[in-house]
Amino acid sequence: SIRGILDWGHEPRFVAPAPDPETIRDRFRKLKALGFNTVALCMYYPPERLHRIADEMGMLIWQVHPIWKAAMDEHHLPEYRASYEAFLRRDRRHPSVAIVSATCEHEAFPESLADWWWKTARRHLPDTLLQVQTGFLSWSDATRTDLHDEHVYDSSGRWVDYLEDLQDALEDLPPRPFVMGETILFTSWPDTESLRDVHDWWAPVGIDACLEIEDAITGRYGTETLNRFRSQAERFALLNRKFQVERFRSYPGHAGFVLNHLRDVPRVRCGFMDDLDRWRHDPEDCLPWLGDDPVILETPGHFRGFTGGCTIDCHPRPVDLPVVSRPTRLPVQGWDLWVFPEAVLPDNICRMDNAPPDPEPTFEEKGYSSGWALPARRWRNELPRVPYLPVGDPPGDGALVTHRLTPEILDRLASGRRTILLAPPARFVNLYGVVPFVSEEGPLGDGDSEWIIDCLGYDLTRRTLRGVPVEEMGLVHHIDPLIRLIWTHDTPHRPIIYDQAFTTKVGTGHLVVSCLDATSAPGRHLLMLLCTNPIDGEARVDPDTVRSWIEGDET
Repeated sequence: SIRGILDWGHEPRFVAPAPDPETIRDRFRKLKALGFNTVALCMYYPPERLHRIADEMGMLIWQVHPIWKAAMDEHHLPEYRASYEAFLRRDRRHPSVAIVSATCEHEAFPESLADWWWKTARRHLPDTLLQVQTGFLSWSDATRTDLHDEHVYDSSGRWVDYLEDLQDALEDLPPRPFVMGETILFTSWPDTESLRDVHDWWAPVGIDACLEIEDAITGRYGTETLNRFRSQAERFALLNRKFQVERFRSYPGHAGFVLNHLRDVPRVRCGFMDDLDRWRHDPEDCLPWLGDDPVILETPGHFRGFTGGCTIDCHPRPVDLPVVSRPTRLPVQGWDLWVFPEAVLPDNICRMDNAPPDPEPTFEEKGYSSGWALPARRWRNELPRVPYLPVGDPPGDGALVTHRLTPEILDRLASGRRTILLAPPARFVNLYGVVPFVSEEGPLGDGDSEWIIDCLGYDLTRRTLRGVPVEEMGLVHHIDPLIRLIWTHDTPHRPIIYDQAFTTKVGTGHLVVSCLDATSAPGRHLLMLLCTNPIDGEARVDPDTVRSWIEGDET
């Protein structure tokens, strides 16, 4: 199968995308050690030595011709045909060129040019896999491709349903192997200390804003927490790549994929290499799921967190889960599963029976890849539900769980009642573009960030994929974040802050806000902590500000 890495030709060490021969050989050796066997040259041609070295070393090349969303009026078609003839003559000189695509994500590729390219490419490259388009299925001509293709970037919870919806879509198309010309992007945090004084043309954007975020973390929580944030950001990205690759490779008709990206670029930090030519991962991190013989763990529902004291039906073998008193890591088949104690909530925690209907899907939620790929038929964004809690008025100082803040609930909150709000003003957030930060202050404690980071990509967000835009709402300095999403993908100036869980004082009571799933084993345990553990934070928000949330009024 194709196991590729996307290469846009970004080369900070060189004046042009022209790495020297030894750099190319070292790079190919490292990629092979990680498990890759293909480099997708995305809309650029490097010096031909790269192709010659690929021929020598057995590295496959997926050559995407450098034509992207260009205007293609009839007057310019002869010029395009001349360029394509030159591209194809070069492609045919190299046995490493295994796949060739005429264009990438072009919504309006002319029919006449597509027909000409398909016939001409087949004449030049009779034994090469060809595509007129690498992009979305809906933009491609299924009769002019040897490989069906999609470009999807998504959260892991949506990914599971996407792959099932994809099988339905492929059944309606002519039988072909399926590949993904680019996919599975997750974001890393920059090495700010190494990059803060870089002002060259390739300098990453937003470093000053990232330094501000780091200063705020250090000032509030200390250097140890900042270091933990950095390492957990890398772990979150790696685990979600691993999860999505394993799920993709579990389908027999899937012939390959191309991960994004070889290296960081100024506005997107999704590279296997950073800006300073340092590799982020070692072979032992990647080879089990990227290599020729992947080790794929199948768990019930694909979850990674389970209540202990039972046996779960996993593949390749059942797994006995011990009874535990706190979240406990359990290594299984290359994964860390998490075993949780039974979440027995005290009798003085009740809920209001006031959950509104699930929100109407936005454009980003209606289709995969933030709305641009297949329609999302199986996946839907739901509000967190807590059917296991009794309905009623909590006795004593018990916590109240609610989906709405009515005037009466707000008055009781301001008078001292701990209130957990499960339907705050929130937005869809696609997790591929975020770096998560988890505090370990009450109601969270030491070590809780470890299982939250591991379960955040799937178990805690399977169908509750939202975050509160606290920065935009002017709340950042009035809340204590518990689980924060820092959106850095393709942001030109500064990251965007969303919180999935936070606390704040309202009057003499504590408001706890959560957008996270409360029915999975990790979700139930998290809710228990939010309802029962002491709250350390002293951040405060005015009751009138909270009053504006009543009945969904964000203004």
